[in-house]
Amino acid sequence: MAFNNAGYTYEVWASFDRLEEAAEWEGGINVLKGADRQAQILCNKGSVTGDLSDLIDAKASVGQCWSTDSFDWQACP
Repeated sequence: MAFNNAGYTYEVWASFDRLEEAAEWEGGINVLKGADRQAQILCNKGSVTGDLSDLIDAKASVGQCWSTDSFDWQACP
């Protein structure tokens, strides 16, 4: 999920290795200016749940919908 503010993009991410039986969620935030990564902030081990439903609900509450065609958030039709 990405948020834009004052020329920067903040990418919030979470993932895990589906092929590893004991895999744990990992996550963090990438801070971008254009295509250049300015910083990467990693979450503490064991702190990521992988549930982004609160963020998805917040985007929907301001009229944004996920586009499966362009893989980004857009104004809802």
